[in-house]
Amino acid sequence: MANKKLTAFISYAHQDSIYSEQFIEELKNHTPTNNYEYDLWSDNCINLGSSWDQEIQKKISECDFAILLVSASFFNSGYIEHKEFNKFLKRHQENGFLFIPVLLDYCDINKWESLNEKQFFIPSGEKYGKTEIEKLSYSDLIKFDINRKIIPNPNRQRYIVDFIKSFERAVKENQKKNLQPSKKTEKYFKLIKKAKELVPKDILGIRQIKTNFYWEREIDKELFKYLTNLQCVLVIGNSLAGKTRSVYEALKKMPDYTVIIAKDHFALDSDFSISESINGKLVAIFDDINEIMSNNKDELSETPPA
Repeated sequence: MANKKLTAFISYAHQDSIYSEQFIEELKNHTPTNNYEYDLWSDNCINLGSSWDQEIQKKISECDFAILLVSASFFNSGYIEHKEFNKFLKRHQENGFLFIPVLLDYCDINKWESLNEKQFFIPSGEKYGKTEIEKLSYSDLIKFDINRKIIPNPNRQRYIVDFIKSFERAVKENQKKNLQPSKKTEKYFKLIKKAKELVPKDILGIRQIKTNFYWEREIDKELFKYLTNLQCVLVIGNSLAGKTRSVYEALKKMPDYTVIIAKDHFALDSDFSISESINGKLVAIFDDINEIMSNNKDELSETPPA
């Protein structure tokens, strides 16, 4: 009997459905294993009449790990990048959430730096009867007959079994890490740090600074004035307008201030409070607060991104 049930979110581009559906079907054929039972969830599981975006976002927040079926179409999907992958990356940065990329169809895997730095499942073709292919994609093991039906191939079954063994090892290692005793964490904050110790990743997350050069704007001076006077500030503007970068640049000029960043604004309870252990001047940051209203379309349509 399998000893635990895990939910896997399978992310793929719809243009690749002929490959992804076969991959998922064969994955289901080889699970459960002696180690785990699996709920393999993809957007094909969404019930008719349901809000598909809400269902996807719910599963993204609840799943135990994610399998990313990577291809050129995957990289070209804005929805996958911003509404799926970036959410997985955020969970990974906050609590070590595991996502496992698989090369579904041949493409340049360097397109997203934050994904490229993760270990892909890309075996050698020699292992599966494709000696001419150094880095095998799943699609390399699929051929069609004259009726466009997929021809059976035992090497695909070997590929899937090897993949399952690989990701189960990764899951076990990830579980061990999460069981390690960790430093005391604040209930509400993922970061508490002196401004002089800040690095771009602390504030910008996946939106890394490409260059140290920064042209200060008039609005930045206003922002700095408000922050140094310990006034509340709401910064609004279009996506990627540089709002968070402005905050980062202002904070770097306030070395003696302590910066705190909320873990998740959806989880803030009525008893929300600042830790008594934080002394001195303090700046609290709540980024992307427009997402609070993501489930209220009427409110969201009338509210600029913040």
